[in-house]
Amino acid sequence: MAIRKRIRNKIQQTLEKRFMRYLVAAGIATVVDIAVYTLAYAFIFTEEVYFQITPEVFITRQLMAILFSYHCGLLVNFGISKYFVFKESDLRTGTQFLRFLLVAEIVFVANFLMTRFLWSIIPYLLEIDNEKVLALIIRTISAGTIGVLSFILHKIFSFEVQRAVAELEETEAEENENPAQKS
Repeated sequence: MAIRKRIRNKIQQTLEKRFMRYLVAAGIATVVDIAVYTLAYAFIFTEEVYFQITPEVFITRQLMAILFSYHCGLLVNFGISKYFVFKESDLRTGTQFLRFLLVAEIVFVANFLMTRFLWSIIPYLLEIDNEKVLALIIRTISAGTIGVLSFILHKIFSFEVQRAVAELEETEAEENENPAQKS
């Protein structure tokens, strides 16, 4: 129980600072994503359709550009997150990167699903007919919610600090063995 309390206190002490660094990293990665998307759409992916999976399903220029730009932004985000946001992590870089990719892909799908869900309820809840306003509201809610989820998952999974947890458990075990030394 004491370990959980210590970990919770430590997280609360650093969360604000780390979360702000995370927002900066995400902002920079977003700018890279948008810039790469714009350039890829204009100069790299110039054909309207790249693959036709079925008569109704196409891999389009927009999808190719967004997949390319998203993953470029992802690489930038990983680098900034590793060296600026979660620098305390003692996992190997390869492990961090694989975990980061896994979380990012889960978050990508969750973002898509949440956006679709919000489109099914927000227009009725807010009674707004303007699609552009709805798109802004829905994207903001989805991005904000998923952004917090992403931060938490990267903190506890992608960039976990095994050394600190082991040290806390060891200290707790020593305190339980020697209760007289707690004074």
